[in-house]
Amino acid sequence: MARFEMLKEGTSPQEFFTRDVPPQFEKMMKENPIAGMEGTVLSLQFRLGGEKYCLKISDAKKLEVIPGGIPDPTVEFEMSEADWRLSVTKGSEMGGVQDQLFDPTIINRKSYELLKSFKGKLQMEILRPGKEPFKNTIRFSQGEHPSVAITVHKDDLFAISRGELDPQVAFMSGKIKAKGEVSLLIKILPLISTPKK
Repeated sequence: MARFEMLKEGTSPQEFFTRDVPPQFEKMMKENPIAGMEGTVLSLQFRLGGEKYCLKISDAKKLEVIPGGIPDPTVEFEMSEADWRLSVTKGSEMGGVQDQLFDPTIINRKSYELLKSFKGKLQMEILRPGKEPFKNTIRFSQGEHPSVAITVHKDDLFAISRGELDPQVAFMSGKIKAKGEVSLLIKILPLISTPKK
């Protein structure tokens, strides 16, 4: 799994997205080039409180950072700035959670087409023992419906993303608890699981 370098102390979201992410993306794509993605545009938007930052990826090669966001991103991650900082700060127990939820180096044409076909909302509550849950709302094609809310322990989510725990098994065994439109969840889960090599 490719990982973005973690947030440096005192870095603002604007600095992270506009200064730090582009060279890291370029390095990741050089080390893990993705073939067969010509003509694709994937837009990942991060809504942190009142601020938005869109990462627009063309052909799985070119990255454009758009402060202020765009009206209709492919995927939008909404969370508090505090939870975002936890997800991108080295040494944090939640450090790397954004990489766990979406690794741009494992996408292929099939998963891209699947992702583009989704419409709906996934509300995630990631449990951390003795602490407030980490909360993240993920919208696909700016959809509000169908909607599903899940609760999962951070260790189980990380195990799913590393390919150590099958997402279907996690759901069936109760490690992922869901309320709402479960069919949306079943479609999404394979996208966050890295296949075992």
